[in-house]
Amino acid sequence: MEIDKKIEPCLNRQPAVVMKRSVTGNIAFDIINNGDVNELKNFICDGGDVKSKNSNGITTLMLACGAGNFGMVKVLLEFGKMNITDRDNKGRNCLHHLCLGRHENSEIFHIIQPRFLVLIKDNDGKIPLVYAVQLQLPLLVRLILDIDSSDVKLCYDFSNNSVVKPENTNRYGFVVDATEKSIPFILAQQTKQQIKQMTLRIPKWENMILLLKKGVFHPKFVNRLYKGMPDEVRSEVWKLLLLKDLDYKTLQDEFDRLNQPYTKTPIDKQLNLDVKRTFQLHYTYKVPYGGNQKVLFNIFHVLASRTENLEYTQGMTCAPSVLTLFLDEYSSYAGTVQFLGDKYRLKEMFSNFNLLIQCWDITRLLLQKRNPKLSQKLKQFGILDQPLPFFMFGWHYTWFINAFNFELVLRIFDVIILEGFYVLFSVADTIFHFLENEIVNVQSADSLQQELKTPLVLLKQPPTVNQFMKYMEKHKIKSSEIDSLIKLIHS
Repeated sequence: MEIDKKIEPCLNRQPAVVMKRSVTGNIAFDIINNGDVNELKNFICDGGDVKSKNSNGITTLMLACGAGNFGMVKVLLEFGKMNITDRDNKGRNCLHHLCLGRHENSEIFHIIQPRFLVLIKDNDGKIPLVYAVQLQLPLLVRLILDIDSSDVKLCYDFSNNSVVKPENTNRYGFVVDATEKSIPFILAQQTKQQIKQMTLRIPKWENMILLLKKGVFHPKFVNRLYKGMPDEVRSEVWKLLLLKDLDYKTLQDEFDRLNQPYTKTPIDKQLNLDVKRTFQLHYTYKVPYGGNQKVLFNIFHVLASRTENLEYTQGMTCAPSVLTLFLDEYSSYAGTVQFLGDKYRLKEMFSNFNLLIQCWDITRLLLQKRNPKLSQKLKQFGILDQPLPFFMFGWHYTWFINAFNFELVLRIFDVIILEGFYVLFSVADTIFHFLENEIVNVQSADSLQQELKTPLVLLKQPPTVNQFMKYMEKHKIKSSEIDSLIKLIHS
């Protein structure tokens, strides 16, 4: 702010006729082009005209903003009493010019009272944010969105979709960070035996895929899915399971039609915040407004456009975000459409808490039946009789996606895609099976609920992924049993 100290107020100066010759035909414009703040101030104090426009309708304030000269802008506003809402022949205001000048000057941004300018469209129908995005001015983009983020889709529309995979990622694309403590993204390296085992499974899966394309399930398909699907075939299997009953071409056309630039939906502001919080360690989610951030935003923007009562809520993007790691944009969208339907009940889950409360009621009954000692312990802790323990939000509500390491998350996700919503109860039952002895010995309830958000950390020796899935398959809870419990709850 050194410039500010040099700007003296006009003290009893008498207006004088300015005789200086102009290079541009406008002395004020010449002074601004020269960048001399004190000369501009003296020019104004001596009665010089700074409010005239050039042949393009550009004012001195627009010129100073375009030049990124804060001192000039400050003098023009304080001494020249310039109008911030003036527009040139192309309909552009001073914020347009700040963006077009490619100057990321936060001082200028704040002094021109941007709240009056951010939503003004020029003759081409472009608000200042469009230019800030197109010219890659991240500071101005952030400052504009802090005032009004209703047009945030523009950031995604003009972002580059391609993302380069860095070297320091694990096999699922998460950036390896030695300081990272988050359970879902800590993966042990595969042993040579594990790699060999999965490699040998690929031909078997390729044969099953050929049958699946004909609508035929191999007799061993379900068992092999629980044993573990090779990563190399996951995307193809997911597409065959998720998209078989859909008119894919119609959904593609719908997606393109509803995802046009310059469109808005009521959920865009909240959606943008949720997208930024998604898989922050995955390389495809690290580029602001690009990569899978763009894909996930587009999916829900389109869903909000096609569905009047989507009832979007924070957390709704969790399950679809996993699809984006393995499927293209169209397939991820089509899969999300399926998730919202009756088989997966994602829309119903997020419409209100009724389904989640019902999930807890069912889980509680299953717990009392299958793990009575653990049930009694949770009752002592005051958890069993709660209307809705908050760890359920990390379990059934978001499909356990942040509850386990990502390898186990994927194995569970494979089964959910095959069998649907009811699998969630088998996952919870399996957790309680492995926790029973551990929690029975717990003496304090203070941190238990918090630890249940990532439940296997309670175990000194957690089960391997294969052990977890083997128990879950062997003790799978049938949908008929769940339906019977629902009737019991409502009787």
